[in-house]
Amino acid sequence: MLRRLMAPRPYTRSTRAQRVTDLDPAALAALDAYRERSGLADDPRATAIACVRTDFDHTTRRWWGGTRTEKGTTHAILTPSHLITLLVDPSGSVSTIAYRVSDLEVRDYESSPGFQLLEDSGLSVTGFPPGASERSTYFVGLGPEPDAVAFRDAVRAALT
Repeated sequence: MLRRLMAPRPYTRSTRAQRVTDLDPAALAALDAYRERSGLADDPRATAIACVRTDFDHTTRRWWGGTRTEKGTTHAILTPSHLITLLVDPSGSVSTIAYRVSDLEVRDYESSPGFQLLEDSGLSVTGFPPGASERSTYFVGLGPEPDAVAFRDAVRAALT
C-alpha cells in the first residue's frame, strides 16, 4: 500500500483497434521477417480476427531524483492460429513473438500475483512460440479502452 502511494504507476497505456495493413512500415517488415524465420504459414493481413495498437509511456524514477518517461508501441494481432505481438521500443527497433492459439493459456494481468508488485493492465499469455519445445509466458499490455476489452474478449473466444 505504501509503495502505491509513493511511486507513480510505471506504465500508462492507451489501446485502439487497427487493421494489420495500417501497422507502421517497420512493424510490417518485422512481422514479415518473423513469419519467414518461424514458418508462420498464414498472413495476418488476410487472416486477422482482431488487431490493436497500444501506445504506452513508461515512467521510471531516477536514483538522483526526478523521473524519466519513454514512449513505445505494442501491436497485438490475433489470427485463427496465433497471437502475435510486436513491441516497438523508443529507439524504433521491433521485437516480435507469437504463440499458438491451440496451446494458449491467458489470464488477466490484473488478477495475477504480479499485479501486487507492479500495477499494469493487459494479458499474461503462456504457450509455445513456433518451433519451441518449452512453454514461456509473455505480457501483452493493453489500456482500459473498449477496443482493449474487445481484444481481450476475442482472445478468450479464440480459446474456446
